[in-house]
Amino acid sequence: MKRSTVILFAFMLGAIVTSAYSPATAEIKTIPYVSNQSGVELSPDGKTIATHEIGVIQGDEVIPGFLPIRLFDVETGSERSALVGHTDYAVDIAFSPDSKTLASYHFPGYIYLWNAENGTLIKEIPTTTGVTGIRFLADGKTLVMSINNPYNLMFLLLDTETGYITRVVMNRFESRDDFMNYVDEHVPADFMSAFTVSPDEKSLIVMMASGNLFRWDAETGEAAVLKAVEETLPVFFTRKVIFSHDASSILYEHRDEQVIYVLDAVTGAERAVIPAPNIYTFDLAPDNDTLVWLGNEPVALNVVSLTQPDAPPTVIPLAFREGVRVVGPTVTLSFLPDEKRVMLGGMAKTGDPENALYVVAVK
Repeated sequence: MKRSTVILFAFMLGAIVTSAYSPATAEIKTIPYVSNQSGVELSPDGKTIATHEIGVIQGDEVIPGFLPIRLFDVETGSERSALVGHTDYAVDIAFSPDSKTLASYHFPGYIYLWNAENGTLIKEIPTTTGVTGIRFLADGKTLVMSINNPYNLMFLLLDTETGYITRVVMNRFESRDDFMNYVDEHVPADFMSAFTVSPDEKSLIVMMASGNLFRWDAETGEAAVLKAVEETLPVFFTRKVIFSHDASSILYEHRDEQVIYVLDAVTGAERAVIPAPNIYTFDLAPDNDTLVWLGNEPVALNVVSLTQPDAPPTVIPLAFREGVRVVGPTVTLSFLPDEKRVMLGGMAKTGDPENALYVVAVK
């Protein structure tokens, strides 16, 4: 039986079982805030949500009320701080592993470091333009910055104490002719869709917009294919790739196939392919078993166990504010450290900017 037939049968069976399954009731906390659409980040300690408005939603017009990065208390829902001092919207933000520092990268080419406890600016670091994403390494001082060049993707390691770039991770070529031959062989160009750093920080797992998944050596930049696809166009069916907390698996969603792939982190072999109709995003709990994915049309959280991937999910319907929609790559779903709740944010709000963040109990 072809694999596509197996997946289709799983979808049909899942639909039959789920249709007879009663939706679960859950405790849902709503945190209102002003935004048309924002990037959202949950601190590692689960105490703080940071938001930054997406500038392109505002036509790149710098609107003072949308410009600050905002910090919200997860338990009380109150806004703790509005971070000001930058001149343009943030492209991406990242918390340090100890949750005490928030880094933000801005289009003009600046990194800002903020005290995440009181909202004060620690320092401003001038760096390069063109960065599309940032992540802290475990040392709490090194930032990985991605530059999404469609022909020669690269990652820069920035020491936030000195402001120096300490490493450039990229494909290397012997000559300009070698590079031009590479470009000629890779038309159309492919863009990065998502990346994550391995727990041992020795490699980068990079998902391309075409669906090809690579493991990059963090020292040499040498790339090895973990999973190859036949697609050549940049279709962006995957926006999130993560490691399980025990580092044994790599997970990512495929919105066209409407599944979540679970791969062996060493070999890239498929461990499971979980049906996820109308999936938008997902996250895995620290217990390495509880998987939650956000479905659209209807909007609901779906809770499954990796040890029982064929069992029907627990479905938690969500009722958003009027005009709030699940759309765009900024939608974020993150487990809190208590393993019982998730944070959901980054939805788009049409009309007036009365948006909301949500904290939902999933078990």
